[in-house]
Amino acid sequence: PLTHVLLDLDDTLYREARVGATVREHIIDYVAAHLALPRDEAETLTVRLYHEHGTTMAGLAAVGHSIEPDHWHGRVHAPLDYEELLSRDDALIDMLRRLTAARRCFVFTNADRRHMAACLRLLGATEDNGVCWADGGEGYHFENVQRLGAERGLLPDAGAAPPGGGEGGQGGRKGFLAKPSPDVFRMVSDHCGAPSPRACVFVDDSIRNVAAARAVG
Repeated sequence: PLTHVLLDLDDTLYREARVGATVREHIIDYVAAHLALPRDEAETLTVRLYHEHGTTMAGLAAVGHSIEPDHWHGRVHAPLDYEELLSRDDALIDMLRRLTAARRCFVFTNADRRHMAACLRLLGATEDNGVCWADGGEGYHFENVQRLGAERGLLPDAGAAPPGGGEGGQGGRKGFLAKPSPDVFRMVSDHCGAPSPRACVFVDDSIRNVAAARAVG
């Protein structure tokens, strides 16, 4: 039986092209500044790392760059004008009310906690509107995934920081977990209480992520 549902956030619970386009521009700007690259080279690198590692930030850490997550998210998501970009979606609320009443449902996103909370609040996908998330809406966001990964010894080793660090590099190099890593899907399906990955439905706009989830059951 299918008992648990894991729902991606961006371009899944809502579709607003301006959010993705703006975030992409912010990421390119960050990479260009952080690595002192011309913008066209930063854009090419951003796309390559995203495709190879699930997120550009995870890719930067994997290839040896020092990235501080709060610094990254503060420049990629935090500047978004959420109030102008997103609004209440009654059709979504109705669907989620019915779905969360029938199954144990969780948000599962590579984005950070603040971004997830802002999106859900503006869409109306909250307990105040009768959406009964199994974990009260806490979700599997960037911070929770890294915490669980650290507890289970799954965080990748990105090596030691170079002397002097650099912009956004406080705290040394860090490896990060993100979809579509098989470890992430196994970890989340186990932590959410599913009897096995085969009891989970995973919903995402990325074919690559869906294929990775399917590969682990």
